[in-house]
Amino acid sequence: MAGAYGPATAVEPWTDRRRRAQELEERYPFAAELLRLYGALLDVQEQAFHAARATRPPERTLARYIAERVLAEVIDVTVAQGPPRLREAATERSRSEDREALVARWLKGDDQPAVDRYLARASSAPVLEALHEEATWAERGPRDGRHCPACGGLPQLAYFSPSGDDLVTAPRRLLCSRCG
Repeated sequence: MAGAYGPATAVEPWTDRRRRAQELEERYPFAAELLRLYGALLDVQEQAFHAARATRPPERTLARYIAERVLAEVIDVTVAQGPPRLREAATERSRSEDREALVARWLKGDDQPAVDRYLARASSAPVLEALHEEATWAERGPRDGRHCPACGGLPQLAYFSPSGDDLVTAPRRLLCSRCG
């Protein structure tokens, strides 16, 4: 079932992501605060994606690369745009946590408090997406139909793409929670 995963987005998904966040904000005003945060994060993530594509950071320095080049900006955007409790938690983590260790634990799949997972994932996701083809950065996890064949991550979303035939359901596809 190795074909169950694959890039679900185009090479340049940033415009589509911004458009979708705007559509959702208009449709679901109760979620506007979080969708505005997501929209602000997209600017940071797009820059991180392009920088990682250009520099191709080596596996042994990936956690440091993400911590030094992306995490501070994610924290800044979160403090500026996030809901009050998340702002407070992000501010606290920025002062008290070794940033490289925070990212490294997430890359390894270790258990972390929710705010640490959020910060590490928001910082790492665009870099991992940019390096998807190599996928040498990940701890090799299980290789089965329930895990990403590239990195061993678990799925965050399952979907069916159009099959082209109204009477046939297309195969289920999974979107990886680590490398997208």
